[in-house]
Amino acid sequence: MWLWGVAQTLLLQNRVAGFSSLVLFLPLYLLRVPREERMMVEEFGDEYRAYMDRTGRILPIPEDSMEAAPVQRATSE
Repeated sequence: MWLWGVAQTLLLQNRVAGFSSLVLFLPLYLLRVPREERMMVEEFGDEYRAYMDRTGRILPIPEDSMEAAPVQRATSE
């Protein structure tokens, strides 16, 4: 959604309409994301914290800038 708001701002020929969407969306984003992340940490704990460390909040972190984390695979025994 955040990137959609930025794209709309850049693509609309009416700058007032484009920037107003960002102005309206920003407070909603800033209020909702921390609450949602708290809920995810409560539900999934350390697993979600590890996920947060591996990924970016708005834009993905390129793999080259991260150390490769070992992937745990489920075993069917």
